[in-house]
Amino acid sequence: VAFDSVLLYATGGFAFGSGTVGISEINGVDDAEEDATYTGWAIGAGAEVALTENLSVKGEYLYTSLTSDDVEFSAADYGLGGDLTVNGDVAAHTFKLGLNYSF
Repeated sequence: VAFDSVLLYATGGFAFGSGTVGISEINGVDDAEEDATYTGWAIGAGAEVALTENLSVKGEYLYTSLTSDDVEFSAADYGLGGDLTVNGDVAAHTFKLGLNYSF
């Protein structure tokens, strides 16, 4: 939505990323790590204000929620009775400030 020299907007959609899920030492066995793919969603809002014909300033907030698939660690490797299943969740709050110059 734009009016005068101000632009207000909302954004959202599918989000994905990758990372590493790890466990610390268990029963004397060293740390273990497995790669994980995270999927989820993002939603945010922002505003941009024109200061001059070529210069504007903006601010934006974005919330991202990601969840990984279950990551399996073999129980035999850790001397345990059953396999270990780890699930990682990530939530991120991102704030952006910017200065734009139009040519």
